[in-house]
Amino acid sequence: MGNKVGRALAAIVGDADVVVTSYALFRIDEDAYQGLDWSGLVLEGAQFVNNHQAKTYRCARRLATPFKLAITGTPLENSLTDLWSLLSIAAPGMFPDPKAFTETYRKPIERGEAPELLGKLRRRIRPFMRRRTKEQVTAEPPPEQEQVLGVQLNPRHAKIYQTHLQRERCKVPSLLDDVEKNRFTILKSLILLRQLALDPALVDEKYAGVRSSKLDVFLEQLRDVVGGRHRALVFSQFTGFLKGVRERLEAEGIEYVYLDGRTRNRPKRIEEFKTGTAPVFLISLKAGGFGLNLTEADYCFILDLCGTPPRRHRRWTAPTGSGRTRTSCSTGSWPTRPSRRRSSSCRTASATCSTRSSTRAENCPRR
Repeated sequence: MGNKVGRALAAIVGDADVVVTSYALFRIDEDAYQGLDWSGLVLEGAQFVNNHQAKTYRCARRLATPFKLAITGTPLENSLTDLWSLLSIAAPGMFPDPKAFTETYRKPIERGEAPELLGKLRRRIRPFMRRRTKEQVTAEPPPEQEQVLGVQLNPRHAKIYQTHLQRERCKVPSLLDDVEKNRFTILKSLILLRQLALDPALVDEKYAGVRSSKLDVFLEQLRDVVGGRHRALVFSQFTGFLKGVRERLEAEGIEYVYLDGRTRNRPKRIEEFKTGTAPVFLISLKAGGFGLNLTEADYCFILDLCGTPPRRHRRWTAPTGSGRTRTSCSTGSWPTRPSRRRSSSCRTASATCSTRSSTRAENCPRR
């Protein structure tokens, strides 16, 4: 449902059997939605309501309907608390108190201290969950290959990175005593280091003359892909870095299509890649994380990691599907190491949502 343009929601809905709206409009016009009688609520992409402290979650929780259905490819993005949020909407009353759920299930399971609790949790939620894997959708999905390329920073790039790294290492530990108060400053430090690992010029224009080591390695790989008449999707969270990629591609005469959050006529750009001859599609993660299905590409390059592993997996597999070669370019820099440890969230999701009955200790994630 688009902009109401001054019309009452009831007038727009009329006698419609199904009303499709966005999470943003649902949140903004909550009172109007609350004022109507609904037969049910279906939350597609339910990961948008997995934060029980967010307003969108509260809107979905408060809406009175006979039934609610949450559909998502990632029921867990950060921790088991995400699962609690979805269950509190779709099956209210199962786990009434988030604090009790945290103490009883989340902490022991995520620490790997009580494997029997994992089996107990799965048995409780199984009647309310239906899981469909790729293997069930496609009888013989083509194999998916993943490759991580380690990038050695060139001397000038490495010197700049190490200088800033030592500064942040001195600053951040003192902020961890009060994470909530200093959250913004800590995240700012991590983002600074991630940008430096990509290209020093993203942090300060005075480094514009320093070659990006990651960009050099990426282009070396891309030349082979394009030379073999393959097509590739290229993802980055930072549009500034994608700008640098564009400049290098233009210098080498490699045709491309570009999409970020500011791109006008998004469908036209997508169709341009689908039906055109450009071998490369540059996409910002914000613009391309949802709603894309680009099976025309057989390679996918991820130039910077962001978010938790389940969230990254959803963002990258949604546009590319199965049967792609996915390449991550990693500098092995400080900000990437926590994300490796957080890969346990992937194991938590798999173990919790599994249909198997085993509760052996190896099914439990260990941090």
